[in-house]
Amino acid sequence: MLRYAPPAYRPAVSSPTIRRLGQQRYRSLSQTFDGYFGWTPAMGDVVRLAFHSATAVLGFHVWKNDTGFFKWFGLLLGVGQSVGAVCDALSLIQRAAGTHPPEGTAPAANPHA
Repeated sequence: MLRYAPPAYRPAVSSPTIRRLGQQRYRSLSQTFDGYFGWTPAMGDVVRLAFHSATAVLGFHVWKNDTGFFKWFGLLLGVGQSVGAVCDALSLIQRAAGTHPPEGTAPAANPHA
């Protein structure tokens, strides 16, 4: 009678397709679209500034040329998006001056609060 002898251990070999897929760089999920697309934060500020500015102009245009509810909605939209555009412009100025806080840091807690 033959004795049972298990085969020698051989590590599993993955298919070449799976190995190639594993070597691809995947985009990480991010809170902002510039992080998702791998752009610099300054480029994200430029894109946000463009869209906030365009939406503010649209809101003020509706406010100027419409009546009723849409007139006041246009004013609200224009003012709100203008605030966003000003914040984006300030962020770009801080980046250019080198005084922008580093990415991923939380603001310091107010000790007097």
